Amino acid sequence: MRVVCIDIEGGHGGSSRSLYHALTRRTGDRIRIEVICRKDNWIREGYQAAGISCVVEPDMPRWTSLERFLPNAYTRAEFRLRSWSRSKDFRKRLLEKLDSADLLHLNHISLADLAVWVKRQRPDLPIVMHIRTLPVATAFAVAQTKRAAAACDAFVFITENERDHFESLLGAAAPGRVIYNPVPRFPSEPDIRPPDGPLRAVCLSNYSPARGLDRLIDIAEAIPAGDRDRFRFVLAGDMDLPRRMPKEIAEKASGAKTLQEMAEACGVGNCFEFLGHVPDPERVLRTGDVLIKPTRENNPWGRDILEGMAAGLPVISVGTYSNFVETGRTGLLQSRFDASGVADFLMTLDRDRALCRQLGRTARDRAEETCNPDLVYSQLTQYWGDVLTSKHEAPPARTRLAAIMPAFTAGGAERVLTTLVDGLPPNEYQTRLFVLSNKGDLKADFSRIGFVHDLATERLRHAFWRLWRVLSLFHVDSVFTSQVHLNIGLLAIARLMPALTVIVREANMPSACLKSGHWPRWYGPLYRWALRRADKVIASSHQMAAEFRTDFAIPESRLAVLYNPVDRDRIRSRAGTPVRSPGEGRRFVAVGRLVRQKGFDRLIEWVKAMPGADRLEILGDGPEKEKLQQQIMEAGLDTRVHLSGFCGNPAPIVAGADALIMPSRWEGMPNAALEALALGTPIIATPESGAIGEIAALAEPGAVTVTDDLPNAMMVVSPSTDRALRPSLLPDIFVAERAKAAFVEIVRTAVASRQRKGV
Repeated sequence: MRVVCIDIEGGHGGSSRSLYHALTRRTGDRIRIEVICRKDNWIREGYQAAGISCVVEPDMPRWTSLERFLPNAYTRAEFRLRSWSRSKDFRKRLLEKLDSADLLHLNHISLADLAVWVKRQRPDLPIVMHIRTLPVATAFAVAQTKRAAAACDAFVFITENERDHFESLLGAAAPGRVIYNPVPRFPSEPDIRPPDGPLRAVCLSNYSPARGLDRLIDIAEAIPAGDRDRFRFVLAGDMDLPRRMPKEIAEKASGAKTLQEMAEACGVGNCFEFLGHVPDPERVLRTGDVLIKPTRENNPWGRDILEGMAAGLPVISVGTYSNFVETGRTGLLQSRFDASGVADFLMTLDRDRALCRQLGRTARDRAEETCNPDLVYSQLTQYWGDVLTSKHEAPPARTRLAAIMPAFTAGGAERVLTTLVDGLPPNEYQTRLFVLSNKGDLKADFSRIGFVHDLATERLRHAFWRLWRVLSLFHVDSVFTSQVHLNIGLLAIARLMPALTVIVREANMPSACLKSGHWPRWYGPLYRWALRRADKVIASSHQMAAEFRTDFAIPESRLAVLYNPVDRDRIRSRAGTPVRSPGEGRRFVAVGRLVRQKGFDRLIEWVKAMPGADRLEILGDGPEKEKLQQQIMEAGLDTRVHLSGFCGNPAPIVAGADALIMPSRWEGMPNAALEALALGTPIIATPESGAIGEIAALAEPGAVTVTDDLPNAMMVVSPSTDRALRPSLLPDIFVAERAKAAFVEIVRTAVASRQRKGV
């Protein structure tokens, strides 16, 4: 087999180095490889030493889509008018080489135009393209993706993320295989790392705002001034600042021309070493203790990260893809950048160098397991053979489903959404999450749902056309929302997209929720009109389903009842040892956003009648916080009622309480109650708390008390003397796996129904 590989860089970038480290593992097989590079560098001699022919063609035409329209339009025009015509002689020589080749491998999507031209000239020649980037979703990126798909027979993706992004831009499944980037083996122990002295955090990257290197200054500032001499940030690459930067970076730069000047202006210049361009990054890695990449692109799988792991360094980065960087095993992976958190981690590694070495060894083992050059060469050449013999098959088409919610706020509807969507089989569904605003405390909980897209607006009416555009751009087949105002907006958008399958779930009782809106007179009729477009309406209780039937005329064929899913085992494991405030008396807890709906104001009034030894802790945050705090102070309850704010893990506190109190004015299926039952904590609730009556009927006697007289019900509770985690009181029907399986069937039915309609 004779393969021609085209490399747009020639040793100057990560894609070129990745191809080089794979191909130079070539052994005595019968595969003849020739590499064409656009630039001349050390890599040509390296290929020749490995017995691989390498030539340099500086006129090789390539074009990459950019983020903004005008730069895209300008560079595209320049490519067509200058670069393409200048490449005429190169293309003539290329065809001569391809006359005796069995397969063409293109190392970057920027060669898509060349692929189209080659396919026209040599239609029988198989073409494989390496997909290594996640271009911003613009019309130019979509067009480039479609050109590549039309010309290439198969694709190689460096991770699952590139595959999913490529398919979303294409709007169809793409024939391809995921083959991780190879990294060379390093000595078992770095040999020139200083045995003592400052902890050296290495970064191998040229500066760009997207790569986030300016965040290193924030990290240095977060380290206490007296401890900064214990740390050095070692940067290899071009650190010139671009003329145009996001406002917050430009303000911090304050006229600085380079990142070094910026660090000095911020008073942390002594924490940095700037090496400039380094031809041998492996040597820099051998002098480091940890590799750091605080990217804004949430892509913790780049070549620099893999090389750092192979060098035996723990890695610090930002994102949600944990196949390589994993907190507590190979380093620190933050779902959202937190300079103080990184600073704390660095100080921990400085105090415990043994831990640093242990994380580094695990990182090296993981890189060896997944990115071994011998393994990658074997996978790549085997795939080439499959393409030649037509053994590769296009994967089955996957349903592209978008989950939509307002923000990453700590609410039950948001938790239910991520649990249900997480249960969709990845071989059938490609999921994306769209948020109106990329804010909130629960972003890490949504890391499992494919890609996250921030629409960068606070209100749906401002995002209406933007949402319609991205749904069209990503060729979304199905959408799923779980809140009434989003349901109305999405159903309106769906009328512009007749082929779109729409599944809506209601988190609260519609009647109560609509009455509390800004325009209660209009919300009801508007929702009835909008729901006519829904392919499936999911009610979280039978009580809610009855309301949809009678008040909204939803037929049984489009209505489904799906109880909230609860991951019982996960919640109980997070509880650990129950937490209970010291002292005599009963301990009550309430959980939820501090809004009028939750009724915490009347709960505070009821506490007045309770004995002085009783305590109430309210977990949550929201717009009513100051008002509730003032009410507590005026009632003289500041030692008995505590507003604890948002709690990322309320399980230990709920498990240690004598009862969870729900004074809600309205609800749907209260998630807080279900999670409390999973922890063995009984519930006392008002009748208005949504489907609490259904929960009580399904639960063991005494587990749920529904009453109009909450103060008396609270008085009956006996203080617990057992500090161990109590047995679960949650009925099995709420266990997450059952709900996930039911949701999969609901989605399948809705998609099939829409397809049968022939739209």
